Amino acid sequence: MTAPTFEPEQLVAALNAAGVAYVIVGGIAVAAHGVVRATADLDLVPEPSADNLDLLARTLADLGAEHPVDDVLTGKSLARPVSFKLQTRHGALQVLNRMPAVPSFARLREDAIVVAIAPQVSAVVCSRDALRAMKLASGRPRDLVDVAELDELHGR
Repeated sequence: MTAPTFEPEQLVAALNAAGVAYVIVGGIAVAAHGVVRATADLDLVPEPSADNLDLLARTLADLGAEHPVDDVLTGKSLARPVSFKLQTRHGALQVLNRMPAVPSFARLREDAIVVAIAPQVSAVVCSRDALRAMKLASGRPRDLVDVAELDELHGR
């Protein structure tokens, strides 16, 4: 089976239509802050309330996602302190419950920006400072390259 085409605008539109509270991090966030970078999935941090995680699970299930172990995707399974990479009909989406250097979802959301990722599709994206802190805390080579490019672009 071939992987579906990555259509982040379709994923975000579905999340928005359902009323899911989230903040995008990762490659899409890096791009929103001006760094040209390819990415193959949408990384997001959901608001951790049971109601929001149930809503996220239903929305992702409607997009064809299944839990990687339990098959059935539920808010309770999404609440586990692990990250999940899920395949949907619009491509991969990673639910991140533990982000290094993120004090709380409320703080992450408070500092976030809203960007248009397609006509009439806006996405909530983490701030550059939060993104930079997360990338430095992870320490992965790709993340350190992202930090260097963000710093070069924004004069840090």
